Amino acid sequence: MSVARCPWMKYPGRWAALAPIAPAIYRSPRGLTAIRHTPVIVVQGARDRLVRASSTRRWIRKMQELEMTHKYVEYMDGGHIYPAFQGLPAIFEFFNTHAGRGVTPGKTTRSSARGSRAPAPPGAG
Repeated sequence: MSVARCPWMKYPGRWAALAPIAPAIYRSPRGLTAIRHTPVIVVQGARDRLVRASSTRRWIRKMQELEMTHKYVEYMDGGHIYPAFQGLPAIFEFFNTHAGRGVTPGKTTRSSARGSRAPAPPGAG
């Protein structure tokens, strides 16, 4: 999917938070700069044959570089469909924490599976 076809990147100010599940975005993660102030939780299956976890991890590294507020949940036994249902509690918890309430600069989020911590971007919230 190209950045032009991703409404969350084309219209970043319209989203309180995002939750891509096995995100089929094959372009460069440079487009993340457009949503750097939007909290993002990404759910991925390590055994997904349609959307490789290695591609998703590349996007996560860019989120870390941009100091985005994000959470990455990777299910080691997950394929393409499995993480979607397993990840719902984490997604709703993330939304309750971040969506529409602003993000406190320097606040980190905890990952429940394999993942990362990232501070909120400067000036967010």
